Amino acid sequence: MEDPPSGNDAAYFRPLGPGDAALLADLYADCFEDPRPWDAQAMADLMAMPGAFGFVVYADESPQGYLMARLVVPEAEVISLAIEPSARRGGLARSLLQLMIRQVEAVGGARIFLEVAETNEAARGLYDSLAFREVGRRPGYYHGKNDEKVTALVMAHNIHPTNS
Repeated sequence: MEDPPSGNDAAYFRPLGPGDAALLADLYADCFEDPRPWDAQAMADLMAMPGAFGFVVYADESPQGYLMARLVVPEAEVISLAIEPSARRGGLARSLLQLMIRQVEAVGGARIFLEVAETNEAARGLYDSLAFREVGRRPGYYHGKNDEKVTALVMAHNIHPTNS
């Protein structure tokens, strides 16, 4: 288990494992209003990609969220980050991202990418506060309520901003 990066004394983190696909699919379904949610097989396929890693965060002995990523040095990508709605705004997503940043930095990674729905102001605020900056846009990337098309913002975080 990992210690929380900052301010989450009641939370604990563990690396994703091969048996987590169903758990991740359940969390995904709870956390996103996706008309095409990822099932356990999709999660297993994502975790089987070269360089895939991530963490599950627990509070009060129950899973509250996860971060799944992929690392191909020098770049990493957040594949999915989800926090149970009842646990949001408690710092868990921030802690997961900080844990990822430390891990990517420890193996020589230089940059982390992610996509976020243009309409997701809470997530965008979190990413901005962690020095992720918009580097691109993908119109119609997400399917929102009633299958509406939502633009994804591509954001990047430089591990060592002065060297990038």
